[in-house]
Amino acid sequence: MMVLNDVFSYPDTILKLFYSRLKINPIRLIFLFTVFVPLFVFPASGSLSGTVTSKATGETMPGVNIHLLGTQIGASTDLDGKYSINYIPEGTYTVVAVFISYKPDTLYNVSIVKGNAKILDIALEDITYTLEGVTVVARRQTDTEISMISTIKQSSLIINGVSAMQISRSQDKDASEVIKRVPGVTIMDDRFVYVRGLAERYNSVWINGTSSPSTESDQRAFSFDVIPSNMIDNLLVYKTPAPELPSDFAGATIQIHTKNVTEENSFEVSYQAGLTGGSTFKDFYKYKGGKTDFLGFDDGTRKLPANVPSTEEMIVLQDFRDGTPQEVIDSRKAELTEIARAFSETSTAQKQTAPIDNKLSVDFSFFKPINKVKISNITSFHYKIASFTDQTNRATYEVYDTINDTSVYVYNFTDDVYRRSIQWGGLHNWSFSTRNSVIEFRNLFNQVGTTKTTFRNGIDYYRDANKVRAFELAYSSRTLYSGQVSGDHKLAGDKLTVGWIVGYNYGSKMEPDNRRIYTISTRIFGDNDEYEYTPYKLDYSTTVNTESNGRIFIETKENIYTLSANAEYKLLAGSWQPSIKTGIYYENKGRDFNLRTFGTAEAVIQSNFNNGILYQPLDSVYADTNYNYINGVKLEESTSPEYSYQAGSKLLAAYLGLKIPIASVFSLYGGIRVEKFDRVLGGFQSKESSDPDIVLDTLNIYPSAILTYNLTNKSIFRLSYGSTVNRPEYREIAPYAFYDFEQSATVYGNPDLKDSYIQNIDLRYEYYPTPVDFITIGAFYKKFKDPIELNLFPASNGWDFVAVNSISAELKGIELEIRKSFSALNGGTGFTNFIKNMAITFNGAYIDGVVTKDNDYVRDKKRALYGQSPYILNVGLYYQDDMRGWSGSLLYNLIGPRIVIVGTPNIPNVYELSRSLLDFTISKKLGNHTTLKLGAKNLLDAPVIYRQTFNVVLEGQTNEVERKQDIRSYTPGRSYYLTISYRF
Repeated sequence: MMVLNDVFSYPDTILKLFYSRLKINPIRLIFLFTVFVPLFVFPASGSLSGTVTSKATGETMPGVNIHLLGTQIGASTDLDGKYSINYIPEGTYTVVAVFISYKPDTLYNVSIVKGNAKILDIALEDITYTLEGVTVVARRQTDTEISMISTIKQSSLIINGVSAMQISRSQDKDASEVIKRVPGVTIMDDRFVYVRGLAERYNSVWINGTSSPSTESDQRAFSFDVIPSNMIDNLLVYKTPAPELPSDFAGATIQIHTKNVTEENSFEVSYQAGLTGGSTFKDFYKYKGGKTDFLGFDDGTRKLPANVPSTEEMIVLQDFRDGTPQEVIDSRKAELTEIARAFSETSTAQKQTAPIDNKLSVDFSFFKPINKVKISNITSFHYKIASFTDQTNRATYEVYDTINDTSVYVYNFTDDVYRRSIQWGGLHNWSFSTRNSVIEFRNLFNQVGTTKTTFRNGIDYYRDANKVRAFELAYSSRTLYSGQVSGDHKLAGDKLTVGWIVGYNYGSKMEPDNRRIYTISTRIFGDNDEYEYTPYKLDYSTTVNTESNGRIFIETKENIYTLSANAEYKLLAGSWQPSIKTGIYYENKGRDFNLRTFGTAEAVIQSNFNNGILYQPLDSVYADTNYNYINGVKLEESTSPEYSYQAGSKLLAAYLGLKIPIASVFSLYGGIRVEKFDRVLGGFQSKESSDPDIVLDTLNIYPSAILTYNLTNKSIFRLSYGSTVNRPEYREIAPYAFYDFEQSATVYGNPDLKDSYIQNIDLRYEYYPTPVDFITIGAFYKKFKDPIELNLFPASNGWDFVAVNSISAELKGIELEIRKSFSALNGGTGFTNFIKNMAITFNGAYIDGVVTKDNDYVRDKKRALYGQSPYILNVGLYYQDDMRGWSGSLLYNLIGPRIVIVGTPNIPNVYELSRSLLDFTISKKLGNHTTLKLGAKNLLDAPVIYRQTFNVVLEGQTNEVERKQDIRSYTPGRSYYLTISYRF
């Protein structure tokens, strides 16, 4: 660990030295370095250019990918089928030309001579051609923008997507930042995906064809931030139902495919340094953890001590009821004291300076044909350390005071939050392909560990306006593993295609020994008839309160085993070629959630208690000497049986689909999907309870159909219909309440909660003027029966939540997406050549949703759906000059206001306000092997604000006036990155 820390400390030290000695802004220094270094590093080189045509028709082919095997050198043909590659080091190369539906052409021993311009024209052969009675089979390239456009166009469904090539031109660091570039998609809490205004519960997420695990204890919510962007081959968002897709969605089924196919041998190393405004080189607080924190997981330092018995045994030990023999009580007190003293004494964080962020990536690809088998491997590893600091303002309110025209606080706090995040992982994928078969073995692993220190200051008005100083020392460790063995086979002369996948996915979230320490300064009426405040003291009483003075241990684990088989048979009858699809899917999911809570309280009555303990330094809060039953404090467990649970589900599905060409321009694809879904929830009952496990079984049929009209070979209309479902999550159906420590609220289960059924209609027009340009415009409508939402209702000291079925909901909207390349511009001027290398993307969505409630205790009988933004906008400007090695992007993202907390008659809805993001990236190839990239994120640095906006009638007036109350606000800060990559 020391060696690794030393390695990462050198860039930090060097950058700080430049900053202090030269007195120059480090970002300007990076910019100057980026601009001037390329002037001195170009080796002796030549160039390669030519035209690519179709061997069958002789027509030129735009969008063909040309690259030199084993290097990063390459280009794509323009609209005239021409390509040009400059600054190629002298030597002999293998040139590969690849285009969808054409046989890749490999040209060996192509010599590049210093100062010479090599002309190399290429003619590609259609993949359906037959050579000596053998059908030529090629692997389809899936990571380019051309291939993504082709996938969208050729699909029978309505989809959107992002390719690895597009990802590489941005600063998007993980899947959550990638997917927000898709029309109609937004991100909540930096990791949960909302599609068309629908919350994460309404979206199904799959990794390489298998269901993804959830690391959240009480909801189906995949954390997209655990998958680094450089591991993604492509990301597809299916917005319409289909027989082969899971039925449990209303927003979208999201398919994440990791990198797997390669036909080259390469090795690449990259290092990234990052600065975040307000964090880097600023004061930073971190508490002492374990020896493996640098690996993103706890080494046992924070685990429950070995002498802590089960919850049931702790309840017995804490039983001092009348009639219990004194020697038994004394023995129990002695054992409880020893248990308390076995816990970690760490209660404070140490001050340090936040270093620069560091990321190291290593990528390896291997390709070797052996006889008739092509073997390829992609292996990738990454390690990242990042530090974040933010100041968050938090407040809650009682009913607005219309007499004095002022807000009435429940509390008003300022949180200073310091987070150190460690993320590492990798993928290791193999592919074995023959003429008619492909076998793949995929492995994806990621580990994320976060240490968080929070200092809270403010006033608790609910408790007589006492001042508060609170501290939280928290740690979370998240693990994701996704593995699949799959095969695709062509049989019966390519009439029959068979595919199968055996998968295992695992997700976990560990939060060991999250410590909360609460101190208060009591407001008193002083001698001068003015309020005064007493010195701060620990907020202890004779009763345990784990919310303010607790130690919390949480574990969530989910295992998913899947098996699927799919087949498609083409019924060749002359020019009329219908096809049949069928398949089965089996999923066995198990989830374990365990939570134990411990709190500190006064062990004796007030007259015997040593009050000096309440005023001791914070680093002595957990001192062994404090724990005694003479005049000190005690540690008690306050865990309730319903805090933990074990749950499982089994899904067995089968589908049948039929694709029928109608005339020469229409195609109808439709079918049915049958799903049998069984749920079991248990483990939340006490041992004495006679309550049975909760078992729910359902069997449903889900029809879907989509009609495609090919107006021309460039224009397509699609109309689709399908039925889907949204099922309650495990804990939502439990007949118990549980305390959500993250939200500081009690959440109630609802055993009467029903499945929600959704009818989905989509209409979309698509226009593809060139292989690299497109325009799509679509409309959608969704009708919900019994939609599930989390509703708020007031409690004595805060808010509580319960999942309920509303009567109905409707959602409708319009989506527009445009991609325009300027490569077809004519003219040879410098400015024209500059513009020819540019492309612009635009996508936007307007969404209107209404949910209808039947409960009298609601604020609005009709309102927007929870999490729904009325508008979403993405604009991207891309620059790609393969001749000179420059590329760049400027990306803008805007989301509209959305409800994040549903209100009550007395509590207004809470909205997250509209916010804009602007990211910038510029990249330069330095010679044959090196690439330098400079990026900036969140340049606008707009604040995140959660706000209540409402109308009231003030005392003595008749007209309503608008008032606003901020619930939460913070400014994330700008980030800057410099990445250098070297490819062998």
